[in-house]
Amino acid sequence: MIKATIQNNSYCTEIDFPCTETELLEKLGEIGIDKEHLAPTGMVIDIEPAELSVLTDCEVSLDALNYLGKRMDGMEHLEEEQFLAVLSCNELNIDWGLKNIINLTFNLPHYTLIKDTNDLECAGRTHLLNIRGCLFVSEAENKEWLAEEGKKLIDSGKGIDTEYGTLFVNEEIIFDEMFKGSVFPPYYCDPNALAFAEVSFHGETELVDLPNEDIAIKKAIARLGADSIQDCDIGIDDVV
Repeated sequence: MIKATIQNNSYCTEIDFPCTETELLEKLGEIGIDKEHLAPTGMVIDIEPAELSVLTDCEVSLDALNYLGKRMDGMEHLEEEQFLAVLSCNELNIDWGLKNIINLTFNLPHYTLIKDTNDLECAGRTHLLNIRGCLFVSEAENKEWLAEEGKKLIDSGKGIDTEYGTLFVNEEIIFDEMFKGSVFPPYYCDPNALAFAEVSFHGETELVDLPNEDIAIKKAIARLGADSIQDCDIGIDDVV
């Protein structure tokens, strides 16, 4: 979860992300932003976790910050530590704006986080699962091979110490720009959703959890660059 103090003009409010459209609309009203605004922005005054402090004093899209909150909320514990370790690593010399931070959530395999560099078998397993996504049963049971892979990684000398463990950059895995700054990449994030509306325009698609407020559909259409819902293709993905 993200906790952020957001300012608009002389008004401030604290918002927990992710939040529903209803909750966001209520908060927008507290800081004097029109509830019908299809691309609300605000100044970040304070934010948690601290690794997101690069966003402090920045004017950001509140919908994008909410989307980041959804992405983080869907992470497992080790993925979250991996994510935060990358953000905390100044040695990477990356300009972590909100766009890049959202893209990082889709590119965690570009980085391997090793919690204990003395456990070579665990290091090898962690690294291979990270870059490959899975292991064959024979591989998972081959402790000697896993330890060798772990030793190769540790002995590469490319590890960067962070408070979360030792971080390695996997240069062979391309950092893919899934989010280009406007349309949010499809993400099935609400376990309570009865269905998802797939709103498409000119080859781009956004997902909207259903049921949802009309404003959620309007925002998706605006981000896609369409003038109205009549310009879009609408599909329903029933998850019930």
